[in-house]
Amino acid sequence: MTQLLFDVGGTKTRIAIARNGVIGTPIIMPTEKNFDRAIDGFVDTVKQLGAMPFEISAVAGGVRSLDKKRGVLRAQPHFPLWVGKPLRLTLAKRFGAPVYLENDAALAALGEAVYGAGKNKRIVAYLTVSTGVGGAIVIDKHISESMQGFEPGNQIIGGTRIKPLRLEAVVSGKAFERRYKKPAREIKSRRVWQEAAQVLALGIHNSIVHWSPEVVVLGGGLLRKSAIRLTEVSAELNRLLVVYPKVPQLNAAQFGDESAIYGGLALILQQKKR
Repeated sequence: MTQLLFDVGGTKTRIAIARNGVIGTPIIMPTEKNFDRAIDGFVDTVKQLGAMPFEISAVAGGVRSLDKKRGVLRAQPHFPLWVGKPLRLTLAKRFGAPVYLENDAALAALGEAVYGAGKNKRIVAYLTVSTGVGGAIVIDKHISESMQGFEPGNQIIGGTRIKPLRLEAVVSGKAFERRYKKPAREIKSRRVWQEAAQVLALGIHNSIVHWSPEVVVLGGGLLRKSAIRLTEVSAELNRLLVVYPKVPQLNAAQFGDESAIYGGLALILQQKKR
């Protein structure tokens, strides 16, 4: 069986092929802003990976701002020309296979819960800190059902009634670039990142008391590149979380930027069992 797995991010897209449960090395490319060219790119990339479109038995992928029921993207700033386009239907027609779409952070959560840093735990919370802040909770190796998805980055951590302060507005790539007028990767001050770790710990604290997980898995570029240090987040979380006798385990994502690719394979295998 040959499956197509993908993760469409705000700046980069990853596409991989899985054969008989083994995931090959993904091809990474800039996210195409034009919808039709992006679909053509999926087909071309499959061929680059050594498969033909008719060989694909199932497709699974993660995208942000997803309307799962309709299989289209809702309004968002990263690739507006995709908004409202029939992503699921178009991919199904091009590959002649069932297509399973999921929010990108939720799919990454599934990948880590099934195969990665949370695989030995029943209740896994996942948060990613990169361009924005996303996350989800996985229970018994399945993404927990919700009405409108999970948005931990939009939790209010301060501010005023008139101007609330949201986690993503403080701890995210876009937030740092807006505040310091340069990309996050160019910020060298340890004080900046120590303060970021403290604020992120506050958001994780809130997620823990709402979700009560056994483990929290942290992913995303700002953690993977050691800008925000896991040890500093953990220290602040231990200071904050006094309501529980034991702080849940805090793990770095095992698969880094490829967590959603692994989640795509897990999603396909779950759908086949239904």
